[in-house]
Amino acid sequence: MKSSVINRFLAALIFVLGSLQLVASGPENGRLTGQLLDGETQEPIPFANVVLLRADDHSFVRSVATNAEGTFKFNNIPLGDYTVRTTVLGYKSLKPVVSLSMLQGRVALGSVEMQPLMRGLAVRPSKKDAPIIRQAKVASASRTLTASTLTVR
Repeated sequence: MKSSVINRFLAALIFVLGSLQLVASGPENGRLTGQLLDGETQEPIPFANVVLLRADDHSFVRSVATNAEGTFKFNNIPLGDYTVRTTVLGYKSLKPVVSLSMLQGRVALGSVEMQPLMRGLAVRPSKKDAPIIRQAKVASASRTLTASTLTVR
């Protein structure tokens, strides 16, 4: 009976020590990946800046640019909590918070959809539109002068 209890205790001790060894040999650095897409057209956003900041004090860690397919990758990131700041001209900035830990050393954000700041503001003049013509009067000390025409485009 005593040997059975001792054998179980030793087996449990070996199991616990083996588990600790696996945790201790886990990744010391992590990896973060993702892809930036236009929220309306679902097209990739190439050559955009993606900045990695520490979540607690917002200090700069690293910055990468998206490739032609809009994907980005941070390698060898120390484990911890981070804010991912995406800055693309004409789009709302995103700031998701991610956590890299021993259990989850690789985080894939997947497709991150960037929303345009202004929709439908691109105004193209049509050939039908004629220039606006206004009469302008300029007052001087001695008389009033009438300008011929003023074209506003």
